[in-house]
Amino acid sequence: MKSKMMKISVTLTATFFLAIIALPHLVDVDSFRPRLEASLQSSLARPVHIGHMEISLLAGGAHVENISIADDPAFRSGNFVQAKSLEVGVSLLAMLLSHSVHVTSLTLNEPQVVVTRSATGNWNFSTLGGNTPKAELAQESALTSAPAIRLDRLNIINGTVVLPGAWSTRPAQTFKNINLDLHNVSFDSAMSFVLSGETAASRIEIQGEAGPINRVQPEQTPFRATLRIENGDLARIAAVDSSSGFAGLLNLAGSFSSDGHTLRAEGTAHAEKLRLVRGGQAARQPISLHFLTDYSMQGQAGVIRHCEIAAGNGSASLSGTFAARGNIVITHLKLTGSQLPLDNIQGVLPALGIQLPGGSTLHSGAVTASLAFDGPVDRMVITGSAELANAKLSGFDLGSRLSSIPGMRWLHPNSDLGIVSLRSHFRIAPQGMHISDFTSLISEIGGLSGDGDIDSSHHLQFHMAAHVATDGVLRSGLNYVGLKSVPDDIPFLVEGTTAQPILLPDMKEVAKSSAKKIIMAEIKNLTSDKTDSESSSDKNEKTAKGGFFHKLFGHKDKSEKKDNPKGKRGGVQLAAKY
Repeated sequence: MKSKMMKISVTLTATFFLAIIALPHLVDVDSFRPRLEASLQSSLARPVHIGHMEISLLAGGAHVENISIADDPAFRSGNFVQAKSLEVGVSLLAMLLSHSVHVTSLTLNEPQVVVTRSATGNWNFSTLGGNTPKAELAQESALTSAPAIRLDRLNIINGTVVLPGAWSTRPAQTFKNINLDLHNVSFDSAMSFVLSGETAASRIEIQGEAGPINRVQPEQTPFRATLRIENGDLARIAAVDSSSGFAGLLNLAGSFSSDGHTLRAEGTAHAEKLRLVRGGQAARQPISLHFLTDYSMQGQAGVIRHCEIAAGNGSASLSGTFAARGNIVITHLKLTGSQLPLDNIQGVLPALGIQLPGGSTLHSGAVTASLAFDGPVDRMVITGSAELANAKLSGFDLGSRLSSIPGMRWLHPNSDLGIVSLRSHFRIAPQGMHISDFTSLISEIGGLSGDGDIDSSHHLQFHMAAHVATDGVLRSGLNYVGLKSVPDDIPFLVEGTTAQPILLPDMKEVAKSSAKKIIMAEIKNLTSDKTDSESSSDKNEKTAKGGFFHKLFGHKDKSEKKDNPKGKRGGVQLAAKY
């Protein structure tokens, strides 16, 4: 009995293997190619061409040499998808017994997908499957002889996606090493998917569920997914030209969901080497943020519900709106922060195009700022104001540089500059930076104010003034050496570059100030009630009382006048060239 059962088993096994070996000769799978093309074309509403087919025992179906899906002629001529080879998983029993095509899986090897967008914002993939209403599609399906495709799985291996540039003059972007695993493929039900892509340094992965497919506008298909980006190129993600200055590396983890109308995104991000403006430098301080945004699919506009940006222990809030206009993102954002520790954010300043003199650093103190970001991401304009309090600038000897200005040569060298307060408005654009309403109080120097420009090459052109405090150390020193005529406001120019600023006397403003003083003095003389008969001795006495020693020993005036009624005083005259 056992021997008989063994013979039957061996016979059945041999018959099975013989059938498998003979199958490619018994079934001409290439004869099913027109049906497969018709099925794909009916489902995709695009011309589909596939090459020679043959049975592939390893793939569990058929092997196709190449396949192409035409693009919508309303967008461009050529192919939307073209793959080097295609593995088609089919039900061999259905082919043998009922001569029907039951496709269970498709695997595209090294496909290239070309994505384009019209001037009205429509994508070329939006017409895949046609724009026909469901009722008409069902009627057409009943009339056609091509059977519907049943697809359990779609794989894309090592694909390439070509996306349009940010504007017409920018070349298209190419993303390689794209892999997609899609299950339960159907236009009328939800599909699960995993999409990933890699470059030499970055990786992106999206996984979730999507569907049913919106036949008219596929971008409005409902879905929910998680997204992870590792070392993503910010310029490529934002689809901006590298010359815009916008750059950085992004790590992001978030969840995204859409009901077909509104896309909601929430997650955390971490950016390194951030650069926001042309001419700026990579930030030395990384920033992190937590965000919650809503985006209208139909209006192609979004709003930031919540966004907290952190740099070290300091944090600021970002709010506003953004919108897609063709291939360009337009922003209207506002960033505000109060009493931010300067030590935590000074590394972000280069990203805004703010450079300190070579070798110097800002530390201590706090910053309060309000910034507005407006315009296209690649040509963004930043305006706002900032206040700095109780900070220090180390490694830059402002006193020595100001000492070259007439009237300021009594300043002492000091490589640590104490900034009691500093306020300014500014406008940062691709062409450069304009600073206005700059006012500051510097320890041991006094006040500094002015305005000016820093161009995209970091060249300086500022008109400044040093304000000598009437009761300060500098004014006392000037009076002591006989320089009472030095004005309280000393104008000077700042030229050179941000790395090597050059301070020069502003002779034009000095001349204006001197001329004004002469005119005011003449007016005063003409309107004075005093007579010209005033004695020279009385004048000398008044001059002496206005000096440094008079302020220092003012309580001795009466006795001094009694001992020396003519106002004569001993001592050595001091003078200095102004």
